[in-house]
Amino acid sequence: MHQFAAFAIPKATQMRTSFTDSEDKLLVQIAYQFEREGLQVTWDYLARRMETTRSPQQLRLRLSSLKRTYGKFIRDFPKCFFGGCSARLLGAPVLPPPPPSQSSISVVMRARQRGGVNARGDVASPGKDGTVSRTSGEHCSVSGGNVNRVACDSVAEDVGHDGVRALGDLNGKGVACVDDPCQRVSTLSPRVAADVLASVFGGISARDVRQQAGRTYGNAGEVLATGVSAVLGAIGPLGHEDIFLDIGAAVGNVLAQVALMTDVRTCIGLEVRGDFLALGQNGIRQHLSNHPQLAKVEIRLADAHDVLLSRQPPFCDATVVFANIFLFEEHAKLVVLQELGAMSATRVIVSTSKFCLRHRSTCSQPYCKSWNLEHQIEVRVSWKATPHPIYIYRKNEIYSIHLSLK
Repeated sequence: MHQFAAFAIPKATQMRTSFTDSEDKLLVQIAYQFEREGLQVTWDYLARRMETTRSPQQLRLRLSSLKRTYGKFIRDFPKCFFGGCSARLLGAPVLPPPPPSQSSISVVMRARQRGGVNARGDVASPGKDGTVSRTSGEHCSVSGGNVNRVACDSVAEDVGHDGVRALGDLNGKGVACVDDPCQRVSTLSPRVAADVLASVFGGISARDVRQQAGRTYGNAGEVLATGVSAVLGAIGPLGHEDIFLDIGAAVGNVLAQVALMTDVRTCIGLEVRGDFLALGQNGIRQHLSNHPQLAKVEIRLADAHDVLLSRQPPFCDATVVFANIFLFEEHAKLVVLQELGAMSATRVIVSTSKFCLRHRSTCSQPYCKSWNLEHQIEVRVSWKATPHPIYIYRKNEIYSIHLSLK
């Protein structure tokens, strides 16, 4: 009896409730992510992530009941709440579509106001300046500053149901980058780079990219310029042999800053939303002549569910990965985690979320075997006033050698 109690929710907790053990576990685990980051729970968002028929109010009352039993802080809950549900989710099969065709075109795009944009959202009106309306289920393409909207079904007939869709180009000549993206140019100091970013993206206001209320999973949460500088200092020098990948690139500010401050060969972004495409193109184009480093930036429009990061070029070639996934939905985080665990070329992963919340020395998760949490730093971000933890992982070389010998 006592041994069974160590693996299940205590019986007293199950009384007078219709919630199952698995529901309680998932509720606690998702709510704990908010507590750990110092944020209030968004109950509509939590209900969507649980994929439950229960109302947000029911979930809120259930968690309050659990807190009356186990204490105010979720971190003090019994370990049984952090058990089977996570293991089941991590083991869930991932069935991504086949790799995209060669017709997919990368694009230098997107923007954010320095320190001022904290949400990405529905841009309401297509304008002559190239802004584009956000319409659900549509694909946006840009050519020479003119925005054309094509229904995804029509695009699929031409390019297939690929995870990465063709977006068009910035200069209207069928190429994604200007001149030679590999040419070596001098790097900028953090202060100068911040000034350049403000100039490139300063025309974009929070109102331009504000997300609808209650859709936290679609917000464009960004690490601010000082935070990116701190991250670059923590991971060490980046050279021409490095490829930087930003998962959840949002407005592209991190990619632009890395391109300006380091000698990386390419800065690749992966972003699910295309409604900011026109917002950044003018700024990038206008500053390329003065700052050719920006030609190293390319962003692909794709959903993390649909891309085999560990096998599909150019993502699988990344040596440094920035996973800005804190605001991702839970199932998207799990897909990204599985792919990161299998990326052979990557040597450093920087994440806005801690991947293994209950990590221990005997942890059996594949990701924990492949990667060591080196340290964490606190940085300024756009989605909250207090500093946010950034987790820096380095590859476990001994385990990698062991796998290669098998």
